[in-house]
Amino acid sequence: MTRDTSHDLAHAREATLVSASELALRLGVTRSFVYEHSAELGAISLGNGPRPRLRFDPEQAIACYVSRRSPQPKTAQEAALRPRRRRLSGTKVELLPIRGRFQNEKPRRDAA
Repeated sequence: MTRDTSHDLAHAREATLVSASELALRLGVTRSFVYEHSAELGAISLGNGPRPRLRFDPEQAIACYVSRRSPQPKTAQEAALRPRRRRLSGTKVELLPIRGRFQNEKPRRDAA
């Protein structure tokens, strides 16, 4: 293989790679997310410095991203079986009840 041919192959390979910004657009995430997960997404370093430019093979990165996401329930029945996460209010203060929501109170009938 001649030097020109190897250079052309390297250039063709580089042309198929995308930047972190481009990959973020394709995945629908932020650029910082791409940098934080660069190893998982198969980043390729261009250079040897302390902060080399990163490029990504879009097909490989998208496949990695999709495989890492949690599977979504396929049916409403599966979704109903999944336990819901209960949010904590982060406080121990007792909240005031919503008007008309007392246990012993009969429902009000507003005059129409």
